[in-house]
Amino acid sequence: MEGTVQIRPDREAFAALAAGRPLVPVWAELLADVSTPVGLFPAVAGEGPAILLESVERSERWGRYSFVAGDPAAVIVAGPDGVRIRDVVRELP
Repeated sequence: MEGTVQIRPDREAFAALAAGRPLVPVWAELLADVSTPVGLFPAVAGEGPAILLESVERSERWGRYSFVAGDPAAVIVAGPDGVRIRDVVRELP
C-alpha cells in the first residue's frame, strides 16, 4: 500500500529476538527522493550527539545508503590511542 512504512523486524520476529536480549535494532527502509539525509539530520540529532553515515557506490546516483541515528545510550570514541567510552547516557537493561 502506498504511503505506508514497513517497520522491521515485525512484532513476532521482534518478540523472538528480544527474548533474553537487552537491545534489538528496529529499522525502516525509505526511498527519500524529497528529503536528504543532511536535511533530516538536525531533526534526528536534536540537542544530543548523533551520527550520519553515508555510502556511495562508484559515484552512482542510486545504490546509496544513509544511516541517521540519535539519542545514544553511550558515546564511544575511536582514535589513535584506541577506543574508549566517553559518556554513558543511560544504562541498558
